[in-house]
Amino acid sequence: MARPWGSVLPLRFRLFGDVGVQIDGAVADLGHPRQRVVLAVLLVDVNRTVSLDHIVDRVWAERPPQRAREALYSYLSRLRRVVAGIEDVDIVRRSGGYRLVADPDTVDLHRFRSLVAQARQADDDTAADRFAEAFQLWDGVPFGNLESPWLDTVRNLLTDERLAAELDRNEVQLRRARHAELLPDLTACATAHPLNEQLAGQLMRALDACGRPADALTVFAALRARLVEELGTDPSPELRQLHQRLLTIGEDPKPVVVPRQLPAPPGLFTGRAAELAALDELLAPADDTRGGTGSSIAVINGVGGLGKTRLALRWAHQHADGFPDGHLYVDLRGFDPAEPPVPAEVALRGFLAALGIPAGAVPQGVSAQTALYRSRIAGRRMLVVLDNARDTEHVTPLLPGSPSCVTVVTSRHRLAALVTAYGARSVQPSLLAPDEAFGVLADALGTARVAAEPAAIAELLTHCAGLPLALTILAARVGAHPDFPIAALAGELRNTADRLDALDGGEPAANLADVFDCSYRALDEPTARLFASLGLVRGPDLSTTWVAELVGTTSSRARILLRHLETVHLVEQHLPGRYRMHDLVRLYARDQARRTLSPAERTEAATRLVDACLRNAAAADRVLVPHRAAIDLELDPSVADLALPNQTAALTWFDTEHACLVAAQELAVEYGLRNRTWQLAWALSSYYSRQGRFTDDVAMWRIGHIAAERSADPAAAALANRFLGRALGRTGQYAQALRHLQRAVDLLTEIGDRFGAAHTYRSMSWMWAQQDDVQMALAHATEAAALYQELGEEAFLGDALDLIGGYHARLGDYELAPSNCERALALHRQYDNLEGEANVLDGLGYIAYRTGRPDVATEHYRAALTAHRELGDSVQEAETLVHLGEVYASTGQSEDAVRAWQEALDLYRDQCRTADAAETEAKLAALTIDVGRHR
Repeated sequence: MARPWGSVLPLRFRLFGDVGVQIDGAVADLGHPRQRVVLAVLLVDVNRTVSLDHIVDRVWAERPPQRAREALYSYLSRLRRVVAGIEDVDIVRRSGGYRLVADPDTVDLHRFRSLVAQARQADDDTAADRFAEAFQLWDGVPFGNLESPWLDTVRNLLTDERLAAELDRNEVQLRRARHAELLPDLTACATAHPLNEQLAGQLMRALDACGRPADALTVFAALRARLVEELGTDPSPELRQLHQRLLTIGEDPKPVVVPRQLPAPPGLFTGRAAELAALDELLAPADDTRGGTGSSIAVINGVGGLGKTRLALRWAHQHADGFPDGHLYVDLRGFDPAEPPVPAEVALRGFLAALGIPAGAVPQGVSAQTALYRSRIAGRRMLVVLDNARDTEHVTPLLPGSPSCVTVVTSRHRLAALVTAYGARSVQPSLLAPDEAFGVLADALGTARVAAEPAAIAELLTHCAGLPLALTILAARVGAHPDFPIAALAGELRNTADRLDALDGGEPAANLADVFDCSYRALDEPTARLFASLGLVRGPDLSTTWVAELVGTTSSRARILLRHLETVHLVEQHLPGRYRMHDLVRLYARDQARRTLSPAERTEAATRLVDACLRNAAAADRVLVPHRAAIDLELDPSVADLALPNQTAALTWFDTEHACLVAAQELAVEYGLRNRTWQLAWALSSYYSRQGRFTDDVAMWRIGHIAAERSADPAAAALANRFLGRALGRTGQYAQALRHLQRAVDLLTEIGDRFGAAHTYRSMSWMWAQQDDVQMALAHATEAAALYQELGEEAFLGDALDLIGGYHARLGDYELAPSNCERALALHRQYDNLEGEANVLDGLGYIAYRTGRPDVATEHYRAALTAHRELGDSVQEAETLVHLGEVYASTGQSEDAVRAWQEALDLYRDQCRTADAAETEAKLAALTIDVGRHR
């Protein structure tokens, strides 16, 4: 017997019984109950990030306090102190939530699950030890006396999980002939669960083996009475069969028919090693000839064309010899392009005939046929393959009732009910990896032909995007014309509008569009309309919110419709609340949009989505830069803006939705929404600036600039030229930048927009400074300051004064420089402009450094650095780190200088600022040499 867990590990997290932490034998003080609930939430999902919203919901459920998040931060801080100093244990902040990092084996819940999983895969003697060790971990009711609706739900699930493990343990002990040893626990457990038929069967077997068959029959009679009275049902066929065996002695066995119905194995089969291994692992308990108790049903599910049937047959033929009592197979045609689905009654009659039952002996009705089918195969080692099922209801009557039989189901439907109700294990094949997809073509066409046209083969692989059916269709088309160049077929695929036509093998089952049609036709009208609308979308994925906007419905309704599409694998929820399509499914959806939606409907849907993206991006931008001058977006005022609590949340939102926002601009261009095109560029510009994504900024504004110039609105054209100029300048394209900025000044002068002109002069000032023409930079900054002063725009005057102060400093005028910067700092603090304050502090640090006050310079730089980090402005953070490093280096604080410059170097590399990175590397190298020289 293994030693008790607590004596083996110096650290132990307890969830069974009172929630606690034991460190080197000592119990840590976890504080009040609510704080212990927070620890329980993190431990249940150890090493996984739990969002703040989920923590709040799990701790307080429906009535969180007004300052729930602040309370959580306090609890988490205290819990951090509890685990502080423990090696490899920490509570860390991740995007949107928190994660408790620890070895899962230190958490009793996860160690219990690990031991049970090991037991289910082990031989009986080892399994008995693992189960015993697992049950020793239960010190009491999960979570002790802590209370919350979420804890109650998990507590019930864990209790059920323990019962399932006890049932498995019982089977092991019964096989080991430990009947007498097991009998007390079995009796107590059966009393606690009086309607559990598996427990009753185990108790009957143990009583019989202990020479008490009469008591076993009494258990059956009592169970049957309870089932009839409380549920109105009879015991299961398996239990009735056991009952009959106890009643009857010495019956002669009837001859057994051994069916062999598997179709021929797939000819060309490449890859799928991971999926085959997963099937081996999932169904391994069934390979135990003593009657394993693990899952005996596997569901292979995925989009049409993924190769589910080929995978099932490949695995079935590999393991055919392991099923000596036969193989049953039926194509249920649940998603057949030419034939209706096969009714369960028809499939059952086929199975019964294969099992040797005459047609005249088959009863009427699906229920009676299912009972006969399950009785005939009970206890036999058989493989049942149910191919192309429509839904769970389609296959339920065909499932064996005996764990000795293994069932493999394939379907485009997820068959979630089969998983939850019958414990089926889901295996979803992935798209073929590039090397696997190449192997399909190489096996079909021969290595010589594939090697002769590598570029064309690469193009075929790209367009098929790992979908097996697409690859086999193309292989067949190429193989049919051995003298034709493969490049000709690649050319057909190049045009996205015709790509699905090129993937037509001439038969319904070999026509990709027809295959997708089968899934599409199974949708109800609202879901089909949503699917077609998704064909309008560009970009890699969409959130539930965006989908709701696209079709003009609520998020909850959109979530239901998306779940329908996800069920048949026409969309994939690859992240919580975010959905994407396979490239070829997207093309099919685009075809459906053209066929089923009128031009007006398509324009209306595209406009809704673009407007939603713009409205939310503008709201996030306002959080990011509260003092930025707004533009008139002319959006529906009745729609609520995105609510974000702070600038960090705004940056996170932009990170998440960036690709969708870029795709929204492409959609705006496609549907002629010119104002939205440049306004989306405007809404993203501050985010790009903060993140140092200047190349992205240029790309968005080049498109936005064209739209604004064509809009016949000089104000829009001026703004677009100003922002494009600024973006170009940040990528070092100064000549182009100044041309666009001058164009902006000319337009603004024409329409009399002095405020816009002030902004533009400020940008031109920065541009001249980057080219080391400080006098020109000072002149333009002074012009901007004068205009801001005249217009009473003090919030922006601070920015101009900051520039002026900096330029005076660069010119060596340390009398005028501080006064301008101090005035700018006062204005920024007056208007709560943290970004402006950070920039001024950086300038004051420079002035202090140049005037021989390194301590004051360090103080200013550190304050600036704190502000830049609070703002998420990694661009300015890197600049300030370089300046701070220079002060450290000049005062002999070499280690601090190296640390600051190394942080700056990492940021420059992340931002692809090659020149700045090279300059910083040179500083580090020079400092290292200098330090070495003086040692």
